[in-house]
Amino acid sequence: MLRVGYYAALAGTLPELQHVHDHNRRPDPHHLRHCFDYLRQALMCAADTNLEPVDFDLGGVTGWRFEKTCRNFEAVKGWAEKWRSWDEGVADGDGDMVDEGGVD
Repeated sequence: MLRVGYYAALAGTLPELQHVHDHNRRPDPHHLRHCFDYLRQALMCAADTNLEPVDFDLGGVTGWRFEKTCRNFEAVKGWAEKWRSWDEGVADGDGDMVDEGGVD
């Protein structure tokens, strides 16, 4: 939903999408606020607490040469596909339904 709202805002079509009847495809302000809050909560709950070593010559951190362990995104995506609640596909930035292979 955030991507739909973002791309609609860029294209100047956000007001037009307010007339879409399906709440799951309408990026209204309440829905977008909910999505941002959900993202905030997810970041807070799964925050990366690793500290990066300071490079004193640089005067900060580079974000490089520091090992991290990431989640297996394909496993997460597979779980989400298995348990999703509808099979209608996904919408692009204009709210049009697209083949899931076309969404990046």
